[in-house]
Amino acid sequence: MTDPQDEAELRLRAADPAGPSRALPPPRVERAELLEGIMSTTTEPIAQAPAPSPKSSRPRWLLAAAAVIVIAAAGTTLALTVGNDAGHRTSAVKTVKTLKMPSVRPGAPAACIRFTVGILRDKQVAFDGTAISVTDKDVLLTVNHWYRGGSADEVRLENNPSPGIALEGGVEFVAGQRYLVTATDGTVNICGYTAEWSAELAKTFQQAFGS
Repeated sequence: MTDPQDEAELRLRAADPAGPSRALPPPRVERAELLEGIMSTTTEPIAQAPAPSPKSSRPRWLLAAAAVIVIAAAGTTLALTVGNDAGHRTSAVKTVKTLKMPSVRPGAPAACIRFTVGILRDKQVAFDGTAISVTDKDVLLTVNHWYRGGSADEVRLENNPSPGIALEGGVEFVAGQRYLVTATDGTVNICGYTAEWSAELAKTFQQAFGS
């Protein structure tokens, strides 16, 4: 069946003096046909840039990790250096106990009592030490072993008398020599209760004070 609109158009063309050579307008396309054509058209997806490969980011990740490790190592080294230095300073600080030498005038007789283990046992301070410094003012001894009355690293004996006292019951201190020393009320005892170290005297100190 011919569409009335198409039939009218054919009549107009027949009446047109220009003749059939004039181009006809495109036939009307039904709306349903247009929709069908759109739906059937295949659309190619738009090409997208490829996602970066995980490998491409690895060098930066490795560099960052290496930087963190280097910084951590530097901090540890610094912490270790500071810690060792602080430990060294702490160990370098030594405690010192001060005692006084007895006041005995050279040439004056020393009133010495007989030496016994019982009297030795009553001494308040007793230690084994080595003289490291001897002057006319004092004697400095490093302690090898404390028997009683202290825990210091060193002992300083003030008012070191003249060497003549060694002939009157005292003891002459010489740098580098080892001594067994006792004291009462902060004053060094003489008359054999402070003397140069010997195995026999060390044994007597052990009997009096224990090891």
